[in-house]
Amino acid sequence: MKSCEILRRYYRKTIDIKCLADWASGLLREGHESDDLYLLMSIPDIHWSELPRYVESVCQDLGICEDFSDPYKAYKNVSLEAYRKGELSGPELLFYFDDIRKKVAFPETLTWRIMEVDAGGSNPSGLHSDMTKKTGKALETYVDEYITRSRLFMTLIEKLIVEPSKETTDLLFDDHSEVFWVDWREDDGAIAGFCDAVIESKQLSSLWKGDKLFVHCGDVLKKVPLTNSCEDRHVTILTINKVISPDYEIRMVWDSHGSDTLAFAVLKCEAWASLEARYGEHEVDRAFFKLTDHPNTFTDSLDGFRPPKREKGWRFW
Repeated sequence: MKSCEILRRYYRKTIDIKCLADWASGLLREGHESDDLYLLMSIPDIHWSELPRYVESVCQDLGICEDFSDPYKAYKNVSLEAYRKGELSGPELLFYFDDIRKKVAFPETLTWRIMEVDAGGSNPSGLHSDMTKKTGKALETYVDEYITRSRLFMTLIEKLIVEPSKETTDLLFDDHSEVFWVDWREDDGAIAGFCDAVIESKQLSSLWKGDKLFVHCGDVLKKVPLTNSCEDRHVTILTINKVISPDYEIRMVWDSHGSDTLAFAVLKCEAWASLEARYGEHEVDRAFFKLTDHPNTFTDSLDGFRPPKREKGWRFW
């Protein structure tokens, strides 16, 4: 049994021990190891109210899903990953998640139909598109075209590079998983926590010693050279950047510039290099500003620092 099916049952509160035993057996055959897997495979006499805890434990141990605070979101994320891996078909994904169907602008609803065996001896039961009546491989191809075109699996960071628009920029305001926000009046002692909420290192923090601020990450402790002015937000972020280097790098999101509150993206350095290799350094620099001592992103003018937009298409001369 697939993990996404288990998460569906978890979300709908329809888990039973037999389906967990099938799931555990499958995971063990794939080479996963866990005491809970061996226990579940034996079909133990566990009270039904305890079963969700075992689902959470196994998923967290194996890295299938970490956060179960929102059961629907957990189910959805695992299902999206199953689609990426080819374990869940496109039609199944859109059938179970109508919000995804709408997001990819798929124009039809899908219905699961039980059909009689046709004259050729095959059984066309399964998912069907309600208008075009497609099913099977034809339906999969049809659905996958919409999913690919929608760039469903493109991160917000990539969208800011590839398809900058007001709609993409608006997504920033609701996002706290790929960027963190800093107000010009922010408490400098809180900024490291904002950054760590994105990278989830659980090691990055800051602490005050009297009127001196220090940023701490792993074995590194660095003093923030505060000036007791509005310049300090930038100074603090620069210090955090130095502390998390060479593993991570923070850059300002250009599309947030001009506001009292700025967005900052933090990625592993190899992820930045990968984006530059894929989309070009010019395009990445147009979306994200590399931080330096000067200019100060909160107090200085950034006019002339953003690379010009390159015109696309043919040029004749």
